[in-house]
Amino acid sequence: MLNKTLTIWLLTVLIGLAGVQAQEVRVTASINRNKILIGEPILLTLNVEIPQATRMGWFDLDTIPHFQFITRNKIDTQNNARTVLFRQVLSITSFDSGSWVIPQLGLTVGNNRYLTDSIPVMVDYSPTDPNQPYHDLKDIVELPAVDTLYINYILAAVTLIAIALLVYFLWGRNKAVEVKEKPSAIQLSALEQALKELAELKAAGQPSATEVKPYFTRLNDITRNYFKNRGLVTAPDASNEVLVMRVQSDLSREQLYQLAQTLRLADAVKFARYIPPVNEQEEAVDMIRKSLSIIEEVHYKKPGA
Repeated sequence: MLNKTLTIWLLTVLIGLAGVQAQEVRVTASINRNKILIGEPILLTLNVEIPQATRMGWFDLDTIPHFQFITRNKIDTQNNARTVLFRQVLSITSFDSGSWVIPQLGLTVGNNRYLTDSIPVMVDYSPTDPNQPYHDLKDIVELPAVDTLYINYILAAVTLIAIALLVYFLWGRNKAVEVKEKPSAIQLSALEQALKELAELKAAGQPSATEVKPYFTRLNDITRNYFKNRGLVTAPDASNEVLVMRVQSDLSREQLYQLAQTLRLADAVKFARYIPPVNEQEEAVDMIRKSLSIIEEVHYKKPGA
């Protein structure tokens, strides 16, 4: 009878300990924002809290549909009285516009499987200001009626000019004149032209507060002209997001993110009157020069490019 009572007591204690251990396991995933522009980073934080001396695997983080990893920080560990807290922060982004979901992420603790909650994320293009379109629309200007007398004067003048040109042409044919050919102007490639204009922009010096918008407008135009001259885009009013998407396969994730950030900065200056710090103004020109050089080297060395 004593042995039976002891066995029941031990089973009760073990079941209670297992329940306490299960309660002490906490698995969560969170992000710092649920809406981003294309190419902007999201901080994904994974937290796992388990009892001391418990076996545990880790999340399978090879891929997340519609998202790309930028950086993966190491797993931090914090020991408490009864539990151990593991934390990992990852930087991810997306170049696919739309409403997406970071799915449930799972890991194994002991013999049990735990899942995080799924997280919705909205990926959108940069907002545009309807009051500042790419191409202004102007009202129709009505011209005053023209007196027919002036038309007669114009016709007479045109006739006299035509007669004078005809006489000059006939007289000139009888005169031997040596014509020296002017050397043709050296044609620059799309990249050389862009680099030349970027150097001129940087040589002009730091823009004043009133010159920041023209400065970044010119920087954006140089970039767009390169893409147009190289045939990377054909639409004259293609947005900066379209430019970034066009060279997505030519740049690394970090390079693509830096190009997107620079063009987004130009949009903010042009449309939102944002005044960036001096160091960002200087870095913008260098970043565009570096990006165009990489695109030229990678894209046009591909077979069939």
